Amino acid sequence: MKLKQLLAVAVLAGASYASAQQLENLTSNADTQILVKNNFGECVTVMANRNLTGCGDAPAQPQPVQQVAERQVVTLSADTYFDFDKSVLKPEGKAAIRQLAQELNSRGANVQKITVVGNTDSKGSDAYNQKLSERRAAAVGNFLIENGVPGTIIEAYGNGERNPVASNDTAQGRAQNRRVDITVDGVVERSVQQPSTGIVTQ
Repeated sequence: MKLKQLLAVAVLAGASYASAQQLENLTSNADTQILVKNNFGECVTVMANRNLTGCGDAPAQPQPVQQVAERQVVTLSADTYFDFDKSVLKPEGKAAIRQLAQELNSRGANVQKITVVGNTDSKGSDAYNQKLSERRAAAVGNFLIENGVPGTIIEAYGNGERNPVASNDTAQGRAQNRRVDITVDGVVERSVQQPSTGIVTQ
């Protein structure tokens, strides 16, 4: 053979030997929890390299969370959920409050306070409307308790006709004023976005 051909064969043989040595090294280290690199100092993708900081693959850190205050207001139409001039819940009213109670119970300790406020229109005397609003608020609060919501976090009272949301001069406006407002104060957990490190990985 010519000299150039002999040199080429020698180079190929050397490369094959080096590759074999690298493979041998990988085989001996693949099942261990140590950093695996080839002879050139490059990280090799094997099971043992996962989540090792030496290969630029730091273990995943849990996202920090913070508690954020949240307020939810639910309005129940008195005409829909109570009979006229009554404080006894209709089946539709019980179904709506039962569903709300299930949602509140699923949040557990994240619900901190529930305020139930009865409201009426301006028909009738102030004293009568005040009593009716109180009875309706109590009916809603008691039904929440019957469905597992802690009574210690519930406050129920009546506003009578003092807090209208529409004009009492029209039938439509008076219907909007006959209502029970349920305000839920609590917290929700939200992930905190971490600031970018500015490092770009290839």
